[in-house]
Amino acid sequence: MTDRDGSAEAGDLNGLKALVDAALEDLESYRVGPDRPRLPSGRLPSLLEEARLRLAATSPSEFKIRSLHHFACTGGTVISKCVAVAPNTVLLSEIDPLSEMIPEGPKFSPTDIIRHLRYGARPVPVDVIESVFVSAISTLAHTLKAKGMNLVLRDHAHSQFCQPGNPTARPTLLELLGRVGETAPIVTVRHPLESYLSMVRNRWIEFEPGTLSEYCRRYMLFLDGYAGSPIFKYEDLVSDPEQHMRRLFDAMDLSYSANIPDLFDSVVLTGDSGRAGNSLGLRENKSVDEDTRKQMKRSKRYIRLCERLEYDPERP
Repeated sequence: MTDRDGSAEAGDLNGLKALVDAALEDLESYRVGPDRPRLPSGRLPSLLEEARLRLAATSPSEFKIRSLHHFACTGGTVISKCVAVAPNTVLLSEIDPLSEMIPEGPKFSPTDIIRHLRYGARPVPVDVIESVFVSAISTLAHTLKAKGMNLVLRDHAHSQFCQPGNPTARPTLLELLGRVGETAPIVTVRHPLESYLSMVRNRWIEFEPGTLSEYCRRYMLFLDGYAGSPIFKYEDLVSDPEQHMRRLFDAMDLSYSANIPDLFDSVVLTGDSGRAGNSLGLRENKSVDEDTRKQMKRSKRYIRLCERLEYDPERP
C-alpha cells in the first residue's frame, strides 16, 4: 500500500472514530430517563477496534452467511435482539422470500421488489424470485464484509412450517443462503409445550388439524430441514446468558459483550409480540388446559420431540 493510500485509510478510520465517539456521547446522554431503558455503567464495546480486527483478519471474499432459525413463540425475538446489538452486526428480522403470509394483490410497497414480482400483472416464476433474493443477499453480504461488518438473517420459519400445506414442498431459507456461500446456521428451541400453548393463545394455529401432535410433526420437519445445525435452548440462554449466550455468539463467530443483556431491549424488531419487561430471565410456565393435557398423554410425536430436544414431557 502506498503512502497516499495509507493516508486515505487513516483518514477514513479517523472519520469513523469521530462518528463512533459522537454516537457514544449520544448514548451516554440517553442513559437515564423516565421512559428509557437503563444502559450499563461502562462504555460500549469499541466498534472501531472490532472493525480493525475483522478487516485485518479477512478479505471481502471470505465470509459466512449467518442465520437464526426458530419456531414462533420460542423466544426467538429476544435472542435475535441480543445478536442485533453485537458489535458491527446487521440483523435482518423475519426473512423468508417465499413466504405467502402477505396480503395478495397490489399494495403500496415501493421498496419491496419481490412483492411486486409476485403480485404484478405478469407474475414471474418462483425460481426468478429465488434468484433475485440470492443476488441481493450476496451483494449485501459482500458489501458489509468489505466494511468489516457481519450480516445475520433471522428466518421466519413460521411461514414455511406452520402454514397450511406441505412444509417440504419448497426450499428452506438455509438452502437459499447456501447458494450465496458457506452458511453458519443456528437453531434455537423452547419446550414445545410452552410454544404450542402460546401459539394457541395467540390464535396462530392455521394448519389442520390444529393439534399438539400435528404441531410436533411440523416441528420435527423443521428440525430435519436444519439437521446438523447447532441447537441452543431458550431456557439456557435467558437463565445464564454469560455462559450460554456467549457459546451461541462463539458458534456464530460474533463478538460477545457482557453489556448485551443490558442493551438488547433497546432494539426494535418485527415479531416482538410476547415478552414484557426489559431483562432476560425465565417466565412462569403456562397453565395447561384439560384437552391439551389429554393430547400430551396420547401423542407419540410429542414424546419423541421432547426426547429429541432433551426436554421433560411433563415440564418440571
